[in-house]
Amino acid sequence: MADCLLAKTLGVVTTRTQANRILELQWSAPPFNSFKLNIDGCLLGNPGCSRAREIIRATNGTSLFAYAFYEGVGTNFMAEFAALFHGLKCAIAKEIKNLIIECDSPAVVICVQKEAIPWCFQQMWWHCKGYLDKISWSIVHCYCQSQYSGRQIRKTCNSNTKF
Repeated sequence: MADCLLAKTLGVVTTRTQANRILELQWSAPPFNSFKLNIDGCLLGNPGCSRAREIIRATNGTSLFAYAFYEGVGTNFMAEFAALFHGLKCAIAKEIKNLIIECDSPAVVICVQKEAIPWCFQQMWWHCKGYLDKISWSIVHCYCQSQYSGRQIRKTCNSNTKF
């Protein structure tokens, strides 16, 4: 408050800014007898050095599988798709029958729902589509911080270490 009075006394013109809205996020467990695949792609620049990661968790929140990998130079859209297909390969290997996929990219969610997969991922889609046709699954949008902590994402994607 003292800073505001001092600024007014000195004739400093200030502008009011709207406070940021705080949104509380948390991960929610999948229904009983289901698994949740959370995927995320991140990069430095767009295009830039990208990483993708995914985690499969059970109803009680225990991790069945977690993985992160360097994807190369690309876009955030491609990193999200890389994480999706890598996660689906893991779900196939684990023989998961009830799967909920959460992705923080609305564009990827819409593409998958409409089966409008980028050409460079078409072969992987055909491989995974046979599996998806045999199980109960859905893909939904979520905020990335509900999947992982924001600190983890920044540490993984924006570290000063070389990829």
